[in-house]
Amino acid sequence: MRRLVFFLMLALVAAGFAGRLVSSPGIQVGTEKLTTNEVVGQLNNLPARSLYACFLNSHGTAPLTRNTLSYGAASTASFADALVLELAVESYLKNHYHAVATPTDLLNAHLAYEDDLHNARTLSQQQCISSVHTSLAELPSSFVNARVLGIASTMALENQHTGALSLSASSRLNYFHQHLKDFASYCFAGALGPAVKEHAFIADEAAGWTITRLASTFSAQKTTNGSLGCYSPSYPGFAQNILGIANTTPLHKFSSAHPATYGGQSYGIFYAITSEKLNSYASVSSQVFDAMRTYNERFLAADAKNFLKQYVAVNPEFGTWSSTNLVVKPPASPSKGYVTNDGTGLGF
Repeated sequence: MRRLVFFLMLALVAAGFAGRLVSSPGIQVGTEKLTTNEVVGQLNNLPARSLYACFLNSHGTAPLTRNTLSYGAASTASFADALVLELAVESYLKNHYHAVATPTDLLNAHLAYEDDLHNARTLSQQQCISSVHTSLAELPSSFVNARVLGIASTMALENQHTGALSLSASSRLNYFHQHLKDFASYCFAGALGPAVKEHAFIADEAAGWTITRLASTFSAQKTTNGSLGCYSPSYPGFAQNILGIANTTPLHKFSSAHPATYGGQSYGIFYAITSEKLNSYASVSSQVFDAMRTYNERFLAADAKNFLKQYVAVNPEFGTWSSTNLVVKPPASPSKGYVTNDGTGLGF
């Protein structure tokens, strides 16, 4: 659910809405609803938001310009599906837990929105000329508020469960101090050794051979002193990949072999941490926030089974709701009433 905002934004790139606006029912889930006017209104001017477009394009989409927009029934249905999920969370929170997002949730959600956009740009190495804050400022406030409310409602839903982490500023700082090594920077060395030599590698390491000597003697891929570089918490995949090694490997010692195939032969990859540097909270605050949000996602599992058991209605112009697959499917025959000014494709 946390990444719902990106799923929705990806749909925006391909679903440029234009043409007539009507006040007919748009999307309803439980007690939460949007008119067709409101759905279309969220998208009406996005193609012109050039600063924000850069962050959308960070997700691997085609450049977002008026000349290259691609419209289609599938992208329209994807957008509608994302809105269904947003409304489902808001309705379930109100009707099952009798709660709504608090001002603190809304504040944290706005930070999360900016944080996710920033991380997306970092992940794709996209060079955007503006800051996230400046890019959001050019958007209609109604659009930003809708996304923030969706994230805030998810946070509020998580908070209904015992064990969910508070995302307050003081809690984020406490979490950092309790998990210092999870937000440290690490330098690695590596050796890719033939499987038949693993026992010799392990024996020589036990005999006191240095990391450099082991790497230069056994590794099939020669690197300077076996060095694989240094990685900070901002590195993409840090939590999944780097910490996985750091948490299971003693400093200045090679890990156990990780099976691999190289050149048609079986090898063992050995990793070693050559240095560890603790970082300040200020330098990794975004990663701390992201880690806590990821932790809280586990508390949505039980609720997620019930989100979409609520009443769901979707304007057939946007797609068809499948109660079996719990997804909005593209309309079989796209409406002729929503066509862009240049007449290409579907422009809801």
